Amino acid sequence: MLIRAGVRSFRAVRRVAAAKTPTSRLFRDVASHYRATFPGTGTGFYTAHDWNRLQAAFGLVCGASVLDVGPGNGAFLWALCKSGKYRTVSGVDTATPSMFLLREDATYVRGSVTNLPYADGSFHTVTCMEVLEHLEMEALDEAVAELRRVYRQRLICTVPFEEPEPLWWHDREGGHRQRFDLARLRGMFPSRGYAALIGRERPRPWIVVVEDARFTSRNLELVSLGRLRWECWRARLAGSLGSN
Repeated sequence: MLIRAGVRSFRAVRRVAAAKTPTSRLFRDVASHYRATFPGTGTGFYTAHDWNRLQAAFGLVCGASVLDVGPGNGAFLWALCKSGKYRTVSGVDTATPSMFLLREDATYVRGSVTNLPYADGSFHTVTCMEVLEHLEMEALDEAVAELRRVYRQRLICTVPFEEPEPLWWHDREGGHRQRFDLARLRGMFPSRGYAALIGRERPRPWIVVVEDARFTSRNLELVSLGRLRWECWRARLAGSLGSN
């Protein structure tokens, strides 16, 4: 195992290789629907990795109400609704992209991650995927504070991890403005959190960070995706026992 300055290197944690197609029937169906509606490739179109990343995040969601901040084309909202597991499914974004589908049983509003139009603790789970890396420095802390404010049980974020510089589209509108390594993520999520790498066909991996007040970790701990799923399940079980 590689140790660097007392911190386990991310290379010591096995990446999860992306399958060519999503492994669950739910996400295969959603992916097929989107590909049929929006055929094509390139920027704005999901790759197999993107579908598997959504599938990985879906398995970490808990509770009856979910908010997806920055839902992009709406695929994650579609999957949440199609699963029938959640009483309330909501999305919020600053704009609606051209390739966007919304089910009638999902709620979608315009709003900013730095000023979410919801009361404190409105949702059991809040997800925010592929958003934080696009924010300017002055907006990043505000965004994390807002995400933390509106979740009741769990926050799930995904960002590129140790992205090579120069960052993707760093000099264009909509490009990446932030670079994340483990030290920075630990500063943003200082307690009660776990993180796991998600494999990618490109040189850089992506990382999913989960914060939950019921976790037993004292700081952000880098683990395998399997261990992360286990910790999420254990936290949900502890919450169920505690409510009895």
